[in-house]
Amino acid sequence: MRLRRLDCVLHHCVRTPQSAADNQLDYLALGGVRGIHVSLSSIFSVHNSIFRRFIFGSVHTFGNLFLWGALAIVSLQCRIFETGSHRRAKSAVAALFIPPIALFMIIMPTLGTQILIPPIQRQVYNHMCDSYGAHVVLEGRGSKQPMFVANSARFYAQNSQQPLFTFDLEQTNFSSATFRFREFNVEATSLSSELVPTLQSISYDFDNRQLSGACNNMTGSCLDGSFNMDRLTVDMSYNITGTSVHSRTQAEHNRWVWKKSKPSLILRALTDNGALGDKILQTAVTKVNDCTSLRVCISGGVGGLVGPDVLAPLGIIFTKHAAYSHFCSNRIG
Repeated sequence: MRLRRLDCVLHHCVRTPQSAADNQLDYLALGGVRGIHVSLSSIFSVHNSIFRRFIFGSVHTFGNLFLWGALAIVSLQCRIFETGSHRRAKSAVAALFIPPIALFMIIMPTLGTQILIPPIQRQVYNHMCDSYGAHVVLEGRGSKQPMFVANSARFYAQNSQQPLFTFDLEQTNFSSATFRFREFNVEATSLSSELVPTLQSISYDFDNRQLSGACNNMTGSCLDGSFNMDRLTVDMSYNITGTSVHSRTQAEHNRWVWKKSKPSLILRALTDNGALGDKILQTAVTKVNDCTSLRVCISGGVGGLVGPDVLAPLGIIFTKHAAYSHFCSNRIG
């Protein structure tokens, strides 16, 4: 029987579209819900890539250690038969250059990623969005956090550390989710119009690939549309200011969700002829030592920096990051 890939979290699951690549169950990141339990293999696979790098790195480390040890023995044996200034010159050169090179070749295969990646990741997380008009930090609920902890998205202005407002992701089943405004974190009157969210909530129907949105001070739906998960194509129409707007957005590549990894994509507007247009948003990286925190850089769309063009696809992205947050934080012990 064909199996659908499930990106699941505790009481919190999303069904992704079935395709030729989905003939097997890629992974389950769900524990203790309706009889589904996390197996030791699924927990171990969280760090599978880290273990793999460590194992292969260790092989290289011991190989380099053996090589340099052999070279040292041969060098010592040769020096026994050398005398005078020639021997002292060679010894000085060897003492100056060889130990650092040998140390580098021994340490880096095993510990290189732990030494080099964190500072680079920290720099990208802190500064990748500096040139964008705004950014949002998606904070997924970790596997060890209680259910009352919300999956929250905090929005920031350019180069600001003060959140402006917060949206929450609400999801209790496979079929639907709601990306809902929670609160302003600053005085709403202090914000420019392009930084004030006009949507109060966006609801997603994953079975039928439909979405709808509710706006401030309006009854009924002010946004309707559809979406395709394969390339995160969102086709929607909305009327917020009295003028109907039709908007289409799409990720640059099909593989914007990677197995056991955070969402990674550049989302662009689609022109009338179906070509990719201006950038709307781009995912950055997760925070060092906190895989549940993902920064997303916002360029904005027709509806502004935090208009429907941004918020509608962002809610879908958040469902994937919420699933990954549970998965990556599920550590042994």
